[in-house]
Amino acid sequence: MKISVVKSGELNEIDWTQITSGFNESFSLNKQPVDLINYYCSNEFGYSFHAICRNDDDEIIAHSSIFPYHYLVNNEKFIFGLSGGTFVLKAYRKEAFLYVDLLEELKEFVKSKGVVLTYGVSNENSFGIAVKLLGSIHLKDLSYYAIPVALTKVFLKKKFIFVDAIFRIILIFWCFGVKLYSLIWDVFEIEKAIRLDLTDKVYERRFGMNYKRFHSKELSGVYRIVNEAGLNAAYLMDFRRNGKRSLLALNSLISYILKNEKVDIILFVGELSFFQNMLVKIPRKFEPQRLPLTYDLLINDNRDLNDFISKPENWDFSLLNFDAR
Repeated sequence: MKISVVKSGELNEIDWTQITSGFNESFSLNKQPVDLINYYCSNEFGYSFHAICRNDDDEIIAHSSIFPYHYLVNNEKFIFGLSGGTFVLKAYRKEAFLYVDLLEELKEFVKSKGVVLTYGVSNENSFGIAVKLLGSIHLKDLSYYAIPVALTKVFLKKKFIFVDAIFRIILIFWCFGVKLYSLIWDVFEIEKAIRLDLTDKVYERRFGMNYKRFHSKELSGVYRIVNEAGLNAAYLMDFRRNGKRSLLALNSLISYILKNEKVDIILFVGELSFFQNMLVKIPRKFEPQRLPLTYDLLINDNRDLNDFISKPENWDFSLLNFDAR
């Protein structure tokens, strides 16, 4: 078996077909090669880094990737790498160190290309490996915020149309009241020291055809609708007023979704650094799954950077930063 690391553009048609097959097998999906090509090129660099392991027949049996992004740390620009898309074909999962070797080679390669930190949001299985075997640092667990739109369907798993219709009307009136309040006294986000360098180019590449947009004068928002175990869930990706997240921007996006989409629940994943009275934080025990954020600082001699990054309160992190939905 041989491990190599390449950029997206260096993979040929056969490579993409094999990666897609392994991706679908491992994550129970039905992607096409073009879907993954577009996905891995949807950042400002136009490519990702790929670690691939081939067997003796030159077939790809394992894969991992890192998306490079520019981040600002106290307004100084760095390249961070989002880790994801890691799989090992079932027939080779007994190879004890294959997973670890794959990720270690990928990290060494991206470090040589200027990436100073890698980060990722793990599932329960990969989280244990990341922390115990790879030495990744657990920064925090991401939070869920929600509005149950189809109240009875979300909580009772049955839909009572009359009750849900009344509750939707109540939500619309609530949004109208909050809008009047926030037009007079809007509340803006507290800008965090560690955040994505969100240029227009990044925004356009980050949110392609799978996302829906709202735009009205100084307000904008992005969301995505996904079927989650029979529930139509609208995930709020971003919302801004003149370039900053705010209560009015959040309210306007939620109002737009309520009026234009048939959804059962509206969700935001991440942290909100401003007062808002629209979304309810879901208690940990009711979260659909745990979302632990981990990172690896690749420059070990920068102690000041390491100390600063290790504080969760310094980070602005949500679905804007990683593509879980």
